Amino acid sequence: MRELSLTIIFTCIKTKQMPRQSMLSTPSRKKQKGWYSEQMKAAINTARQKATGYKKAVKMYSVLRSTLKQLVKDPQKSLELLVHIPLRRKPVLPADLEKS
Repeated sequence: MRELSLTIIFTCIKTKQMPRQSMLSTPSRKKQKGWYSEQMKAAINTARQKATGYKKAVKMYSVLRSTLKQLVKDPQKSLELLVHIPLRRKPVLPADLEKS
């Protein structure tokens, strides 16, 4: 690790420029849906029936805990609707203002 950081420092001194990206850290991954709909449906079912807790359901079905909590909140919606909801920020402006 020390050798890697020294080589980074020496290359920066030679080129007289700072590195554009940190060479020590791993490249960041874009946020995207990291689960399959069938797995999420099963996790929602087990969490709604209180068969397991959130942590155990997350480990069993390999889904994201925050997304699972968000989708379990509304028990009236069907699983098909919940799984296909777009996961993004809600707009600040109303839809009619954004279109115009």
